[in-house]
Amino acid sequence: METLSKILTALIIITAVALVLFVAYIIFTAVQKKKKTEALFSKKNRGDSFVPSLIKINFPNAKIIRRAELQAPNGQGGFDPAPADLVLVETCGIIIMKLCGESGAIDNPEGGPWTVTGVNGSFTMPNPIDGNQPAVQAITSLLNDEAIYNVPIYNVAVFYGKKAVYRNRSPKALTAKSLLTTLKDLNREKFLSGSEISDTYNAIRKHLPRQEVTRQKVVRKGK
Repeated sequence: METLSKILTALIIITAVALVLFVAYIIFTAVQKKKKTEALFSKKNRGDSFVPSLIKINFPNAKIIRRAELQAPNGQGGFDPAPADLVLVETCGIIIMKLCGESGAIDNPEGGPWTVTGVNGSFTMPNPIDGNQPAVQAITSLLNDEAIYNVPIYNVAVFYGKKAVYRNRSPKALTAKSLLTTLKDLNREKFLSGSEISDTYNAIRKHLPRQEVTRQKVVRKGK
């Protein structure tokens, strides 16, 4: 009986220590993630690697394809170019992003061109949400070809300049900070498992030009 009591006591101690270590690891990871995110946001200049880095810090298991040269069926038996600045595969599904580094006030009407007004004046640009639509069609088509169905696809524009502000509130129009919030909210919907994320990601990569796939491998090694 005494031996059994000692064994139970030892098991309780081991379990308690393991739990403390696990909690400490979670806290340490959260603190490190916060520090890295704050350091990234504090940088004076934000280059085209800013958003991918921000995602990888906060979502380390995310599958990212940058500057994807997709092909969308044109309804005439052929394909048209359907580029995407960034394709993200996560538990919520697929997010196709148009990345814009400009700062300023952004007039973002639905279905029309957008206007950005900053310290250097104003300029008009094609609606980035509409511009992403061929990539949405391309990914929908290639997933069907790979017998992967009903995966949610989100189409968003991310203006990651430090002083980017939208005139009109829209779940498709994001800043760097609202991107993180949006991804956390979306990922509450656990649509894809870990293996399904890999299958979906690999299906997209399979349909990229050979040189694009090679370049993405180089980019990931540099992360």
